[in-house]
Amino acid sequence: MYRKTLVPLLAALALAACEDTAGPESGLSPAEVSALSEAMIDADYAVTGEVAAADAESDAVAFEPITATTTFTATRTCPAGGQVVREGTHIRVWDRATHTGYSDLSMTKTHQDCARIVGDVTLTVNGDPNIAVEAHHEWAEGQRHGLQTLDIEGALTWSTDDGREGACTIHLSASFDPDTRTRTVSGTFCDRAIERTTTWQMGGMGGHGGA
Repeated sequence: MYRKTLVPLLAALALAACEDTAGPESGLSPAEVSALSEAMIDADYAVTGEVAAADAESDAVAFEPITATTTFTATRTCPAGGQVVREGTHIRVWDRATHTGYSDLSMTKTHQDCARIVGDVTLTVNGDPNIAVEAHHEWAEGQRHGLQTLDIEGALTWSTDDGREGACTIHLSASFDPDTRTRTVSGTFCDRAIERTTTWQMGGMGGHGGA
């Protein structure tokens, strides 16, 4: 009686162990998740920062404070091929006299065979269907001021040139403090929790935006 009960139990435990082992190996590694999430945050800061700064500079010739809403499209090439298409709305408030204002951007970005090399692996992602981004940039007396923030939510599919593939959901929040030059990121990316604070230079916002 004991042996009859034990054999199915051991088989079930062995099957569960195999399933637990296969899961992480067939998914993205922690290093791949970290690299992809970091690249995505860098790119979104870069693109939204470029849009906001360009409008702030063009508004500097105006004689009155400005409140305006515009739309924008930005397409960026990815490091190893493919592209990301960003489309959105930009609300900006700018005071020429004080060189003070802010920009709020709301956009979707769609990955189209967007590829990058992580370690020895080429990782390609596509929108599922896309990712939503909310961004806030602010200036006071011509200098970055207050928290520059990003909220990123959505989903994508991915594949690697070593035969893995899957799908990911993304829920990330990031903030950059120009006074302390620290960037804080929290949330989940491909079912992995992310919590990190790093020292970051504003020059990091000048990338190609391909993620």
